[in-house]
Amino acid sequence: MKITINNKQFNFFASYGISLKYNAIASTFSFDALQDKLGFFIEYPNIQIFDDNDNLMLTGTCLAPNLKQTTKPELTQIGGYSLPGILEDCVIPVSSYPLQFDNLSLNEITSKVIKPFDIKFISTSNISTEFNKKYPKVAAEPSQSIKDFLTGLATQRNIILTNNEKGEIVFTRYIKQMPSARLEEGQPGINNIQLSINSQALHSEITVMRQATNDNPDSGEYTIQNPYCSKFRPTIKTLDSADIFDVQKAARNELSNELTNIQITFQTTRLYKPGEIVELKAPSININAFVELFIQETEITGTTKDEYYQVKCVLPDIYQDNKVKSIFQ
Repeated sequence: MKITINNKQFNFFASYGISLKYNAIASTFSFDALQDKLGFFIEYPNIQIFDDNDNLMLTGTCLAPNLKQTTKPELTQIGGYSLPGILEDCVIPVSSYPLQFDNLSLNEITSKVIKPFDIKFISTSNISTEFNKKYPKVAAEPSQSIKDFLTGLATQRNIILTNNEKGEIVFTRYIKQMPSARLEEGQPGINNIQLSINSQALHSEITVMRQATNDNPDSGEYTIQNPYCSKFRPTIKTLDSADIFDVQKAARNELSNELTNIQITFQTTRLYKPGEIVELKAPSININAFVELFIQETEITGTTKDEYYQVKCVLPDIYQDNKVKSIFQ
């Protein structure tokens, strides 16, 4: 791995960790370096991280390290995030008021609220219509982070905020793709497979109710079944979004939210990036046939000699509107 801080190559690090994240506005990183070699404190310097083949992996900001006085040089951990990470920490500045946006699209609103931070954003072609569709009236709270405000607007239209290696925000939606690898328990290339299920957050049926409003006088109700929960555990959600009137669609979105509580992690011998699909067969966690999994996050850890990869996977159903079937057959 190679690190450049403020356009100067930084060679004084011993170990590192990078978490590349899909469903997040920023990825994160950390590395251990000699304190007396840092050359910065709270200046928030820009950082670029490259792999050994000079491929850009992350463009971000270094946060202030914890410094201490010692009798001999010691390693200090430096951390930070992709450039858009600042939008998690900050609210819309007073200079950009008012906080109400009438008849503007997500494209236009994003441009207005992030302009003072010099953050760039792009969108994929499959969301063009929704990205440029006007909201009749939306407003941000003064204490609401820019990230939460934009995520809330995007979620109404089934748009995902992610980030790329250039430090840009990416507005996108999942596109069906071919698996990049087929991995099988006990075979080379994969080990330490783990299944994590927060079963307390799962419900057997999810009912969405919509009350009539002045804008939409029709009430509605729809119930969707969760195939991952066989015991009777019902829940009800009330639809209050001004932008989504389809209760069936809203129920499917709620099911997707619940399915994020099923996660599979494993270590691999090569790098797989967030957004990729892999096929997995792992009888030890009740996956007895090859199933497709979506890579949500990749953790890269290493030293100047070795590098290791751990991927966190979720069900592709989270990002689709298909009928859900259990992978545990």
